[in-house]
This record gives sequence, C-alpha cells and structure tokens, in this order.
Amino acid sequence: MSLNLSEVSEVLASDQAFEGLSNLKLLNFYDLSYDGETRVHLPNGLTYLPRKLRYLRWDGYPLNSLPSRFHPEFLVELCMSNSHFHYLWNGIQPLRKLKKMDLSRCKYLIEVPDLSKATNLEELNLSYCQSLTKVTPSIKNLQKLYCLYLTNCVQLKKIPRGITLPSLETVGMNGCSSLMQFPEFSWNTRRLYLSSTKIEELPSSMISRLSCLVELDMSDCQSIRTLPSSVKHLVSLKSLSLNGCKHLENLPESLQKLTRLETLEVSGCLNINEFPRVAKNIEVLRMSDTSIDEVPARICDLSHLRSLDISGNKRLQSLPVSISELTSLEKLKLSGCSVLESLPPEICQTMSCLRWLDLEKTSIKELPENIGSLIALEVIQARRTAIRRAPWSIGRLHRLQVLAIGNSFYTSEGLHSLCPHLSRFDDLRALCLSNMNMIEIPNSIGNLWSLSELDLSGNNFEHIPASIKRLTRLNKLDVNNCQRLQALPDELPLGLLYIYAHGCTSLTSISGCFKPCCLRKLVASNCYKLDQEAQNLIHRNMKLDAAKPEHSYFPGRDVPSCFNHQAMGSSLRIHLPQSQSSSDILGFSACVMIGVDGQYSMNDLKICCSCILKRVDDAQELVVMDELWYPDPKAFANMSFGSDHLLLRLFQPSGRG
Repeated sequence: MSLNLSEVSEVLASDQAFEGLSNLKLLNFYDLSYDGETRVHLPNGLTYLPRKLRYLRWDGYPLNSLPSRFHPEFLVELCMSNSHFHYLWNGIQPLRKLKKMDLSRCKYLIEVPDLSKATNLEELNLSYCQSLTKVTPSIKNLQKLYCLYLTNCVQLKKIPRGITLPSLETVGMNGCSSLMQFPEFSWNTRRLYLSSTKIEELPSSMISRLSCLVELDMSDCQSIRTLPSSVKHLVSLKSLSLNGCKHLENLPESLQKLTRLETLEVSGCLNINEFPRVAKNIEVLRMSDTSIDEVPARICDLSHLRSLDISGNKRLQSLPVSISELTSLEKLKLSGCSVLESLPPEICQTMSCLRWLDLEKTSIKELPENIGSLIALEVIQARRTAIRRAPWSIGRLHRLQVLAIGNSFYTSEGLHSLCPHLSRFDDLRALCLSNMNMIEIPNSIGNLWSLSELDLSGNNFEHIPASIKRLTRLNKLDVNNCQRLQALPDELPLGLLYIYAHGCTSLTSISGCFKPCCLRKLVASNCYKLDQEAQNLIHRNMKLDAAKPEHSYFPGRDVPSCFNHQAMGSSLRIHLPQSQSSSDILGFSACVMIGVDGQYSMNDLKICCSCILKRVDDAQELVVMDELWYPDPKAFANMSFGSDHLLLRLFQPSGRG
C-alpha cells in the first residue's frame, strides 16, 4: 500500500483502518514536500498495524506512539520522519530483522526506544529530534550499526561512555549545540561530524585511537582553543575542517605528520596568525579570514596543492616569489586582502594549471603583463581593485569564462585597453563591467556568442548597442543604476530571462522587453519616467497566453482597473462560476501596491502569496499555490524604493508553466 501525501489535502482514517490487512507487508505513506501540516488524521487513534509489515514509512504520523498491539518482528525498515512521536512503544520489541530506523525531525520525541533486540540494525537516523536529551544505553548492542545520525539534536548533552560499536563508520552530530564532550563510539569510525557543538577539547586518549578516521569536521566549535599534538595519530585522515573556530590558536606542528591529509580548512579562525605546517601532499588549503600577515617561502613545498584560499586576510601585504612553484595550483583566492598590492609576475610562467584567480577587494594595481601565459585560466574576479588597465596579453586567454572587473578600470585608457580584446573571448559566459564610468558600450560586445550574464550596472551610457541582440545565449542583463540610460534596445536576445533596471531614472522606453518570449523578471523600480509604460505592461501581463514577465516592479500607486478583483488589506475572496473546475484555471496575475514613506529598503521586502481553491462547502480542493514573492536578495542588496511601487506577479499551478 503506497500513498503520496503531497498530492492530497487531508485523509480522515478510522482507528481500525488496517484491520483485515493481516498479510500487508509494505505500508508507504510518503510526503516528498512536507510542510509541517498533518495530512492523515486519526481522531480515534490507531489500534492495529499488520504484524507482517516489512517496510513501514509514514511521514508526519500524527499520534504520539505506535499501536500497543503492534509487534514489529518482521520489520526491516522503519521510516517515520516528521512524526508526532513522544515515544515509539513501551518495553522491548522483537526487532531482529530491523536494518534501518529513521525518526528524523520527530521534534516531540523524548526518548529512543530500547534497541536491545535490534542486533542487525545498520542505520539509525535521529537528526533534528529537538526534544531528545539522551541516547539509550541499549545502543551498545548494535554491533552491525555503521551509520548514526544525530544532527541538530539541540538538547542532547552527552553520549553514554564505554560503548564500542565495531562496525560504526559514520557519526553525524553537527548542530548538537549542547554537546560538550567528545563522543566515544568506535575506534573504526571513518567520518565524524561535530560542527557547531560545545566540545571544548579533543582528548588525546581518544584521538590517538582513531587511526581509521578519514574525515573530521569540527567547524564552528567556539569552545575549542587548541588541538592536541596527538592528532599525528590520525594517520588515515584526509579532511580536517575547523572553519569558524574563533578561539582556536595556531595548529600543532605535529599536523605535518598527517601524510594522507588532502584538505585543511581553518577559515574564520581569527586567532591563527601563523601559516600552518602541513604535509606536502595537501591538495586544498582554505584559511580565509585568519590573522596571518605572511605566506612563508616554504609554501613551494606543497607541490600537490590545487586550491589555496587566503582571502580576507587584511594584514597580508605580499606573496613570496616561491608561490609560483605551485605548478599544480588550479584556484587562487585572494579577495579581501585589502593591503595586497601586487602579484609575483613569475606565476604566469609556471602556473599552467591555474583556472581561477580571485583578486576582488585587494589593492592590486595591475595584472601581470604576461597573464596571457595562464592558458588554463577560466575565471578572473577583479572587482573593486586598483587595476587601471588590461595587459596586452589578456586577449590570449581563450578559455576565459568569467571576467568580473567592475569598480576597476576607471579611466578611459583602461577601458580602451580592454575593449579590443573582448571579441577574442569566445567562451566567455559572464562579464561584469559595473561602475566603470563607461559612457559608451562597444559594438563588439555583440561578438561574445557564449555570454549568458552581462552586468553593466552603475555606468553612464545612454544607449545599449543594437548588436546585443546577437547574444542568443544571454539570459540575464543588469543595468541597475544606469541613470543616463534612456531606452532599452528595440530588439533584445530572444532567450533573455531577467532584466534588472532598478534606478534607471532617465529610462523612458522598454518596448523591447516584450519581445523575449521567455522573460521571467523585469525590474524597473525607481524608474520614474515609466508610468505609462508600466500601465501597458500590466495590460499585457493580464493575457496569460501572451509573452509576459512573471515578476515586474514599477513606480506607481494605482492598481489598474483591468484587475477587476480588488481589495484593501492582505486577502481577497473571489467567487468563480460553479461550472468552472480547478483544472480549467491556467493561473492568475496579482498586483500589489507598496506604499512608501521616505526610503524603503528592498532587503526588508517579503510577500507570501497563497491561492487556495475551495468548493462552495469550503472543502479544500487539490490545487494550492503557495509561494514566497520577494526581490532577489543578490540583485537588490542595499537598494530601496523611493516612492510607491506596483509589484506584479504571474502565478501558475505546478506543471502549467
């Protein structure tokens, strides 16, 4: 018996619903989009479940326990996530066949049942059981258990000691914010996740025995101050994550004895002021937002290093020439190193594998003249730097996919040094030229055949060249705060999905926006000269079979008369013809007026629009639309409405668009 609960509104069941189904072996009530609402109601409880059940899944089970008559001796899998359990059953049950138990997100579960007889259990998931304060000591009998998940059990303070589970390989206790002691389960554990706990120390006696441990995550453990030198005994360790351990001091030198360590993460460890000594086989080193002021010359010993992230280190002034000897390096992130002024030019001669170079928010004044020798380079992030011009060799970067140089290249000389090279970037997917004081967009921009995202925001041009229509793969155009822009081109790329034109105060025409048949979002907030154009768009948007944006934002305060169902406040009730069924409804357009007194931050704007279709007797039908409707936080960061605005949204039922 199987039922997808996400496809039904409510089911009212009898307490004897399963009587007479004594041979039932599979009961599967699953909800792939659980929203906290109970779908199956048992007002008189439940008296019986078939004894021969082998698979029992009931997402959102509404009662606080299973029927007392239920003896799950044949049960192989028990999956009851998001259920209302306080406990499962009383006493010890015959669970010799049980291999998997999933009670995740049972927020009322107080205790785990006695599992003494579940000797074949392999996987136990108790994640997000917010009321769980302890783990049953009977867990010691689970000799075949290999996965234990207790993620975000926020009331769990400790684990019973003296438990040895020889098969246990994975322990997930991330977010157990009350846990203060390092858990002791098995010396064979391979993966141990303990991030965001209150663990204060790693006991040497335990660490020295975890010779099979491959992955250890202790990110955001704010109480950790030191690592013991005994970490050298973690001889199998490949990944160590200590991100956000703000009180962690410099790492022990014994760390360099971990010859199998491939990934070390210490980003956000504010007290680390020395570059760690690690084994030569390290491949990924992430140490952004620490207090280091120097990268030592010995970094050249890390010959296998593929990714180096030292971004956000505001005291770092220079890089050693020896960094150029990292011939395997693929990603170098230096963003936010605000006093870093230069790159060693030698890196262009040797780093033939470098694919990603991030220089954002640094004080770097120029790119190396021979940057074109970095033939594998795919991404250059250089926004908000002191770079003034493009080196002559940049046009040789034929694999370049992302070029972000906004808030740089301020001078006309800088722009002229870049423009001749644009047409050479055949594979360029994203181009950011924001806030560069551009008064003209080069016509050659239409030659960037592969471009999918174009950011021209904050510039001073009045027109966009007609050649932009040749960018057939373009799906996002950002011209926010281009205050001199008067019109968008009459012809825009047909595949364009998003147009952002917030703050284009001179914009008077957007007729080209109606032609892309796929347009999903058109933002023209604070475009005060578009009042009549906004009215035209509203009328177009009402035609559900026409090309239209799904989201629109415009100045205005009068909801157009074409919206024939209007009301003040936050709700509206519409009576449909009795002959019209839910399947006849293609969708609906909504218009909301946001009244603004002064400046209103778009970061604070959040609207939830729900559409519930009911019969005359108030019985709920199956079609329900419930969506959050608010501006893209990335696109509207730190922006605001300067006047009243109209927000339009087209809603369609799932599967209709």
